Amino acid sequence: MAAGLLGLQGLVLVGIVVFYLVELARGAGQSTTRVLGSSAVILVFAAGLAALAVQVWRGASRARTGAGVWQVLLVLVGVSLLQADEPWPGFALLLLAVTTLAGLVLDRRRD
Repeated sequence: MAAGLLGLQGLVLVGIVVFYLVELARGAGQSTTRVLGSSAVILVFAAGLAALAVQVWRGASRARTGAGVWQVLLVLVGVSLLQADEPWPGFALLLLAVTTLAGLVLDRRRD
């Protein structure tokens, strides 16, 4: 379960990059350099999540640490979204992060 949710998070990041690039092509981006730089950084995180998902799927316990840290960061972002009066994205992010974190904790496979 956790590996699939990590993969989903990576796909969401790729979707954000596609959205940024489409908006840039439509002329909605304020700065080409900023959009391309942000897209590159987001793609690096997406690749990292994909690598973590593969390792978690294979049962590598060491991958759970990095994935767990990422989920804690997502919980903090979700709480920030709730405090910014953005309840739907905040609750969705919290649900995804907590569910993934629970899947990582409950997965007892070892190297």
